[in-house]
Amino acid sequence: MVRRAVFAPVLVLFSVLFAGHVQAALFDRGSGLIYDDYLDVTWLQDFSYVRTSGHNTSGKLNWHDAVDFASTLNYEDTERGVIWDGWRLPRMFNTPHPNDPPSYDPTGLSGELGYMYYVNLGIEPNYLRTGPDPVPSNDHPFINISYRGTWSGTISIFSDRAWYTHLHFGSDEATSIFDEQRVWLLRDGDVAPVPIPPAILLMASGLLFLRFYGRKSRSA
Repeated sequence: MVRRAVFAPVLVLFSVLFAGHVQAALFDRGSGLIYDDYLDVTWLQDFSYVRTSGHNTSGKLNWHDAVDFASTLNYEDTERGVIWDGWRLPRMFNTPHPNDPPSYDPTGLSGELGYMYYVNLGIEPNYLRTGPDPVPSNDHPFINISYRGTWSGTISIFSDRAWYTHLHFGSDEATSIFDEQRVWLLRDGDVAPVPIPPAILLMASGLLFLRFYGRKSRSA
């Protein structure tokens, strides 16, 4: 009976840790860096960093130049006193045939830009491909968004074509790598230290108590 009474709190702790699911969210880490905890990536807050950084006045690059810009970027994080590299273009997860009509995936699971468009910004698909620029339905921390074609880092089955997401319509499309599109950069992981959740600390305290209690019982 004593053992049951002791282990009951531990079972409660495990139920707290693993019940339900974590709500995906965006976190402003300062210095123009936004962490997406669902994709586990850090976006540049400034969509138009290619332009605002002075790299290109139009804000548009062909695919190879976009990849080079990402891979060579050293971004100064004044909040933490760190220079971040490892930047890349967003990935596509599911791609139709590049000769198919534009593809729409309102679940946001087609790729990282699709998730940004449909989930983070909360924009509906524009199947008619008309009208003014969309207005996000969700509050978000991003700035200087251009609702036009934006490169992914994913090449199609044809090596001279790459995928992009059109942020006006919400469509995934393939085009020539020599075309010029907008560029929105991200890097894997979080730039901020990951805090230990209180539930983990509580469980650790409980396990230490059980270990101490067990030793005390054996010595009695």
